[in-house]
This record gives sequence, structure tokens and C-alpha cells, in this order.
Amino acid sequence: MKLKTKLGLGLVLLNAGIAHAGGNIMAMDANAFSELHPAGLAVLIQPSNVALAYYADKHDYVMGVSVSPYTDQDVAGVKTHNMTGSIFVRKNMPLTTNVVLGYGLEGASTYGKVNDVKKTDAYSVVAYTTIEYAATKNVYVSASISAVNYDTFKLGNATTKTTRYFKGGAAQLAYRFN
Repeated sequence: MKLKTKLGLGLVLLNAGIAHAGGNIMAMDANAFSELHPAGLAVLIQPSNVALAYYADKHDYVMGVSVSPYTDQDVAGVKTHNMTGSIFVRKNMPLTTNVVLGYGLEGASTYGKVNDVKKTDAYSVVAYTTIEYAATKNVYVSASISAVNYDTFKLGNATTKTTRYFKGGAAQLAYRFN
């Protein structure tokens, strides 16, 4: 079994173990946790996109939609023009008063062209794990890692499908509106 596969399985088992333990594996102040993690709408900012999300009470779940900015690149003679939209849902479990660990799924669709050939049927599905820190009841900082990323797209008559493990991650800043 490849190392990345073993790490992926280990991450899944870790999440399952925490979920089985009720998510509360470290001591925390339940009242302070509730104050730091109220329900509400938030804007989430990452280096590659911006999202509008809903945080459920105690941040048990987070769900939302995101969009990446339109990109227009010319790298080594390959011209790409892309824009991506996605939907996501994440299940969180408390670790401490300020910290939650979550795992989620994101589905995305990309619209664009490569060297003036239209990219069609361009979809991706990502399974990810996030750790999020509540700095205040309105400001959250998180980091995530993509455990599995499946992409497919059609360019002309050619279809490309890829599955990558631990493709990357992201840092995120969230602001929850009152």
C-alpha cells in the first residue's frame, strides 16, 4: 500500500474515532464554546476563492457556495481562461473551546477554455479535513488539507480523469455576520 494511501486511511480512521467519541476528546468550557460558535452567515476568504457559508449552531455543520475569480493565463504557450464555482458541506467536531476539527466534501464545476478549445464536463469532487480556530465569535482562521481530489474534464474529444491524494490544502479566514 502506498504511503499516501496509508495516510489517507489513517486520516479517515482518526475522524471516525473522534466522531465515535462524540467529538469531545479534550477538555472544554461548554458555555464559552457555545458563545464562540453561534449559528450564522459568514464570508470565507481563501487565496483562490471567496465563499458565502452558513454555520449551524455550535458549528456542527458548515455549508455554502464559493466562486473563484476568472483567470486568464498564458504559461509556456498554453492559454487558459477559467472560472470555478462550487458547493461544500463540512461536519465539525469540537476539540477545545476554540478549536473544531471537520471533514467535508466539495463539488465544483469549471468553465473555460484551453488554447481556445472549450473545456466541457469539467467537474471535481474533493474530500478534505479542516482544523478551525475561533479567534472571536465572528472571526475564524482555518487550515485544510485535501485528502482525495477527483477531477474530470473534456477538451475537444479527449477526456481527462485524475485522482490525486493529498493534492494540497488551503488557509482560510472567515467572518461571521451578527
